[in-house]
Amino acid sequence: DQALGGLGVGEATSVFGEFAEADRRSAEALYRVAAATRDPRAKLEYYGRVVELYPEHELADEALFMQGFVFSEEFGDAPSAARCFKRLRTNYPDSKYNEDAAFMLQNLARTVPELRGEELPATAEEATERIQDVDN
Repeated sequence: DQALGGLGVGEATSVFGEFAEADRRSAEALYRVAAATRDPRAKLEYYGRVVELYPEHELADEALFMQGFVFSEEFGDAPSAARCFKRLRTNYPDSKYNEDAAFMLQNLARTVPELRGEELPATAEEATERIQDVDN
C-alpha cells in the first residue's frame, strides 16, 4: 500500500492499466486452454474459471455456454448443463449465445422431465405414455 501511495496519478493509471490488461489476457488464456484441451474435466475447470474470475469479460458468456455444452455432450449431465444455460440467459441477457442456450434447454427438456417442470412418472405406464407423447 505504501508503494502504491507514492505513485502519481499517471503512474497509478499505468500500473492499474497493466493489471487490467493482464486480467484481459488471463481470461483469454484460460479460454484458449479450455478450448485446446481434450480432457472434458479440464475444459469444465478452465471455462468455469473464466466465468468466475472474469464475469465481465467478453468471453464469459461464451465460456458459460461451453461449460453447459460440455456437461451435456461429454458427461450427459442434463441438470448441470441446464443450470449453465439458464445462468447464461439470466446473467447475460444480451449474449449472442442466448438463442443457442434456449435451443439446448429445449432439447434437454425433451429428455429430462424435471427440466420441463414435470415430476418423474409414478408408474411404468405413465412413463410409457409420456414416451409415446414425445414420439408423436
